[in-house]
Amino acid sequence: MELPERITAWQGALRTVTLQFLDKDATEIYQIPANWKFAVDDYCPWSTLYLDEACTQPYEYPGDGTDFTVYVRNEAE
Repeated sequence: MELPERITAWQGALRTVTLQFLDKDATEIYQIPANWKFAVDDYCPWSTLYLDEACTQPYEYPGDGTDFTVYVRNEAE
């Protein structure tokens, strides 16, 4: 019996996605298969997302296989 890709993907390379919540000084770290996109826009719909801590570079998906950090800032800030 052949297993579906959503299960076999966990047997391959993983990558780390880090969410740094600037307004809470909190961090969440996720390990996901290297070819999966972390839907950070859906996960943090109330916030503005950046690729740098200074909040000057808006978030764009960096591509498969790349470890990355998303800096999450409350829209009210």
